[in-house]
Amino acid sequence: MGQSPSADVYFGYDLGEFDNAPDWVDEHGDWEHELALRLGWTPIPFPDDYPTRPPAGPNTWNMPRAERDAANEEYLRRVDEYKRTSTAYEAYQANTAELERLRAEADVPVFLDRYGSLGGEPGWSVCVAASGQSAPAWGSKPLRPLVELPEWRGQLARFIELLGLDVGVAEPGWHLNCSYG
Repeated sequence: MGQSPSADVYFGYDLGEFDNAPDWVDEHGDWEHELALRLGWTPIPFPDDYPTRPPAGPNTWNMPRAERDAANEEYLRRVDEYKRTSTAYEAYQANTAELERLRAEADVPVFLDRYGSLGGEPGWSVCVAASGQSAPAWGSKPLRPLVELPEWRGQLARFIELLGLDVGVAEPGWHLNCSYG
């Protein structure tokens, strides 16, 4: 746990410790990745042959600055050439662009978030992004009116369906999560 208090208000669901989480939460926990997969994205891994910097050793900083700069220039040249000529890198970049296109096209303005700690396990929430309000680490902040927009319940329902989340019979509502973050 951190040292700064955190307070967040949002419209959605408080899942608590998320005991009935789908398997993908334990596998990789990345809801954005899972959402993209469910929207039809097939990930392509970052190329193995991407140029790497030579390992820094104890004598690296003892090198004359001109040598260090020359080594860095050579590395940047190799990276630039790789990016221009590698079909693997081109495929990776196209795959990343496809991921961004799918996310934009899906237009799901809802997110899955972790907060605080409940006896050692973080709590989880499903939040409508437009409803979120956060207070600063210390102090006070006026809140916008807590008004539910008509489209929010449909956005939440679509997000929950897409990710296979189980919220039981709970209805969405306004929540205030306070913790140290």
